[in-house]
Amino acid sequence: NHVPGHAVDHSHDDLGGHTHASEEPREVLHVSVWLFDMKGSAWPNVTRTFEGLRGEANSTRLLGNFSVLEEERSRLLDIRLDADPVGMVMVVSTDSLRPLPVAIHLASLGVLGPVQVAAAALIMVFVFGLIMSEVIHRTMVAMMGATMTLYFLALQNRAPSLTTVVGWMDHGTLGLLWGMMVIVGITMRTGVFEWMGVLACRLSGGSKYRLCLLMCLVTGVLSAFLDNVTTILLITPVTCKLCRLVEIDPRPFLISEAIFSNVFGTATMIGDPPNIIVGNMLSDYLTFTDFLINLGPGVLLTAFPLFAYLSWYFGDGLRGQMSADVAALQKSYPITNKPLLVKCSMVLFCVVISFFLHAATHLDPAWIAIMGAVWLLIAFDKHRCHEALRDVEWDTLLFFAALFVF
Repeated sequence: NHVPGHAVDHSHDDLGGHTHASEEPREVLHVSVWLFDMKGSAWPNVTRTFEGLRGEANSTRLLGNFSVLEEERSRLLDIRLDADPVGMVMVVSTDSLRPLPVAIHLASLGVLGPVQVAAAALIMVFVFGLIMSEVIHRTMVAMMGATMTLYFLALQNRAPSLTTVVGWMDHGTLGLLWGMMVIVGITMRTGVFEWMGVLACRLSGGSKYRLCLLMCLVTGVLSAFLDNVTTILLITPVTCKLCRLVEIDPRPFLISEAIFSNVFGTATMIGDPPNIIVGNMLSDYLTFTDFLINLGPGVLLTAFPLFAYLSWYFGDGLRGQMSADVAALQKSYPITNKPLLVKCSMVLFCVVISFFLHAATHLDPAWIAIMGAVWLLIAFDKHRCHEALRDVEWDTLLFFAALFVF
C-alpha cells in the first residue's frame, strides 16, 4: 500500500552572504523535516503553526534532523507515501530567528527507489575495482562510472540537466590543476628539471645514498609547490635517464621519489589533489598558509625517519659509489632556454606569493593558477600556445571531472 521511493530535495537554505576566514563563524541552524498525516482533519483551517498542525495530525513522522551553516545546503530524503497521499503535509521547522527559504523538489523514483543505495554501492565497487586492477585506463573507468550513474538517475525520473552535471564538478580543483599543469609544462621546456638532476648527481659526490636523498628532497619540494602528479611525471623520466647514464638500478630511486612526492605534497593546499579539493570546498575557512603551518611540521618530522627506513629497505641498492662523468652530463643537459626560465621563475614566484597572500586578497587559488598560466602562455609564444597546451595532462583532468560526477 505504498508508493515506493519518493525523493525530496531541500535546497537553497541560504541566509548569509560571502564570508572569509577572518570573519566570525557562521551560525549553525538546526532544521527538522516532518511528515504529518492530516487526512480527515480540518487542517486547512488550523492555525498555521507547528504545534497547531501537530495537534490535529493523525500521525507524525520525523524524516530527518540537520545541522547546517547559514549557506546553501541540499538534502536528499527518501520517503514512502500512502497510496492516496492527499492530506499528507510536509513541515519544515527551524530554530532560525530569520526567515528560512526552502525549495522542495519531489520526484517519484519508481520501482528502483528501494534499491538505489545497493545499486550505487555496486557501481562504486565496479568502478574502483577496475581502477585498482588497471584493466582499463582510469579515465575511461571514471567516465563509465559517471555514465552509469547518470543512466540510473534517468531510470529514476531524476535525469539532471547538463548545467546541473557540470555544476557537480569542482571547478576550483580542475582550474587549479590545469593552471599548474600549464606552468609546469612550459617550465619543462627550459631543461631546468634535467639540469637539477645533474646538479644532484654532482652534489652527491658519486654516492648513491646521497643522490637518492637529494632527488627525494627535490621531488618533495617541487611536489609541495607545484603538485605531486605533475612532479612525478616530470621527475620520473629524468631519474630513469640519469640512472641509465650512471648504470645503476632506478627502482629504489623511483619508489623513494614517489613516496616523498606523496608526503611532501600533503604540506600545502596545492601539492596533492585531495588537499586541492578540501582547500576549494573550505576556501572561506582555510588558506594556503593554514595548510602549510598545520601540515608542514608533520611532513618535516616524517621525512628523515622515512628516508632512513627506505635506506634500510633497499639496502645494497643505495649503498656504494657510482661511476659518473658529471662534466659530460652537465654538457649534455644544460639549461636550454634561459630567457624562458627567467619568465617561468617570475610567474611561479608571483603565483606562490599570491597563494600565501590568500588571507589578505581572498583570491580563489584556481584563479591565481589560471592567471599565472595565461601570463606564461603569452610570455612563451603568443602564436604557438597549442604546443604548450599539449603538455597538459588532459586525461587526469577528465578523470577528476568524471569522478566528481560519479
